[in-house]
Amino acid sequence: MTESTKPRVRVLVMEDEDDQRRLYARALSQAGFEVAQAATLEEAQALLDEEHFHIFLCDIRMGNERATDLLRQRGTEIMSKGTEIVVLSAQEQYRATCEQLGVDFFLTKPVSLTELVTLLKRLSGQE
Repeated sequence: MTESTKPRVRVLVMEDEDDQRRLYARALSQAGFEVAQAATLEEAQALLDEEHFHIFLCDIRMGNERATDLLRQRGTEIMSKGTEIVVLSAQEQYRATCEQLGVDFFLTKPVSLTELVTLLKRLSGQE
């Protein structure tokens, strides 16, 4: 399979801050990922129900909601489909909860876009 016919790695970016979500999506798209975006837990759940993603990039604080609720309810199911979950949070206190929920990748905000792209490429076998 040539590079041009190789299927692109699909990433779902769930982030409620519009500027950050667009920034992540643009950086990942420029790095060759196919990116879908969700601004709410509801949008993310609908996309996860309808489509397969290789990587789920997940902010913890989504307005008044917490993604830890979604991860408690569906984390095992999401990971069983082969989706890697990468959590982003400015609050280190969520790291232990994410580890308990089986999430291997927790990045503390602010996140370097270069480091984020490098991690996602490694997770998807592109590096």
